[in-house]
Amino acid sequence: MTLTINAKFQNDVQDILEKNIPGGNTTGAYAVVINPKTGGIYATAGVNRDYETGKLTADALSTVNQANVVGSVVKPAMITTGFMNGAITPENNTITDQPISVAGTPTKSSWWNRNGSGNMPLTADTALMMSSNTYVMQVMLRLGGLNYFPGMSLGALPTSVYQTMRDGFARFGLGVKTGIDLPGEITGIKGSTTREHIGNALDESFGQYDTYTTMQLAQYVATIANGGYRVRPHIVQSIQSRDAANKVTTTTTIPTEVLGTVGWTKDERDLIWKGMNEVVHSSSGYATGTHLKDVKPEVSAKTGTAETTTNGATTVTSSLISFVPDSDVALAVVIPGTDDADENVNQAIGSQIYAAFWKDVQDAGSANK
Repeated sequence: MTLTINAKFQNDVQDILEKNIPGGNTTGAYAVVINPKTGGIYATAGVNRDYETGKLTADALSTVNQANVVGSVVKPAMITTGFMNGAITPENNTITDQPISVAGTPTKSSWWNRNGSGNMPLTADTALMMSSNTYVMQVMLRLGGLNYFPGMSLGALPTSVYQTMRDGFARFGLGVKTGIDLPGEITGIKGSTTREHIGNALDESFGQYDTYTTMQLAQYVATIANGGYRVRPHIVQSIQSRDAANKVTTTTTIPTEVLGTVGWTKDERDLIWKGMNEVVHSSSGYATGTHLKDVKPEVSAKTGTAETTTNGATTVTSSLISFVPDSDVALAVVIPGTDDADENVNQAIGSQIYAAFWKDVQDAGSANK
């Protein structure tokens, strides 16, 4: 049996996680590196951390059998869902970022606009670059047939809006099994969609409600990177047999298996790619992924910071999806339980993984060939 896993790279990714995992209440660090064209997995690594003792335990299977809220990395899928359901279009997608105040729900805002002093009109790509929470919340409201106004009630918002979002996310591989040839894969936990929980539809839109595995994030970013087809991730590349003369013959080669397509237009895809490029390369002080700007070949990305509670303390899950456009590499990183001060550890880990990839697996000069 031949695997898609590159042994040297696998060891290096595991080492990067173990050396960079923060202390405090951090409970683990996980990464998957995938070929977005074929679904072949170059590395799937994980380290669990006992936050009481600080002991680290290697556990690559946590990338398929542990799920976390992952925050804003879901926004490319959310904005695409808005496109595909007519809530916004490539030609008309400007929405004003403003704190969202609805009856019976605490005010929710983007990280840079807590008091409303930063209200500004945003396009879809700029909303990705700045990681606007309220942009995608307003897209969600439009999916339910409503337009936001301060103090509005969610009484008229149909609970079916949850399924609309989840169907859109599933096109990329979020919230569904990826089909990876590893044991114990889970789909994650889906929050309640009853009328009593309608306010959480706001949270769902920016990755603060349902949970996802690191492998799901890898399949998701691969779908974005390859132009919109969801490939089944796999670690078995081929199977060989040995005959009586001890001759080895390849009996099965694992083909690329497409599980579904996003179905977006080129204009829709181009806006998502543009926004993810701006996350890293925009000169705006609001860009969230600029710690990756020196990575060569250039990468596109979406960062995520999900608010969590660990050991009674307020913590975050720091996440990252990233790819090199028109290449054979994409990656996903998840670090749950970090302190706010460590929220950029996702980008530090991502940068080092890319460096190891171009050293261990592929020559950087071949990236776009």
